[in-house]
Amino acid sequence: MMLAATRTSEVRYSKWADFDLDAGAWIVPAEQTGRKGKSDKRRDHAVPLSVQAVAILRRLQPITGEGEFVFPNRNTTGQVISENTALKIIEAVGYGGKMTGHGLRSLARTVLGDMGHR
Repeated sequence: MMLAATRTSEVRYSKWADFDLDAGAWIVPAEQTGRKGKSDKRRDHAVPLSVQAVAILRRLQPITGEGEFVFPNRNTTGQVISENTALKIIEAVGYGGKMTGHGLRSLARTVLGDMGHR
């Protein structure tokens, strides 16, 4: 989430088919579960991937790449990790009570805005 500055739901419901790791690109489809906004007004959303994000995804691919989802639920086939799982990861790296998934996106938006990026 932090490297892509995307919504928690976009990361949780991400599918391997939506990534082009060689090009460093992720296309979040308009119809993806968890997307915000009215479905008839949504468009595909292109997310450029940093070298670091691509490296992480390449390390993850041998583990979950045979399935549909990048972050599958380990207990329920065909499901993704829960929002609580994402919060637990943030907590495990030392930011519990200080940051949330949405907070990471908001922080990125503020920093990029200060740098003159939309």
